[in-house]
Amino acid sequence: MLFIAVSTVHSLDVLPHALVAGLVQIDTLLLSTAMAAMGLRTSAVSLRRAGVQPLKLGALLFVFLTVGGYCVNAAVLSIF
Repeated sequence: MLFIAVSTVHSLDVLPHALVAGLVQIDTLLLSTAMAAMGLRTSAVSLRRAGVQPLKLGALLFVFLTVGGYCVNAAVLSIF
């Protein structure tokens, strides 16, 4: 629900552009930190132990989300 509220406020363009730019930089820093933390917890041994199935699933999800996202964007752009 908070995401929808923040998206609405951002879409209304009521916040100063400098504030939005600063918040985007903070968001990027926090996301990068979280991704790095997840990567630091991953070891080659645990990947070998898990096998190839999780990697296949990840690749399938990547393709699905990429193609699905493209299709949704193309459909929305064709409507508007």
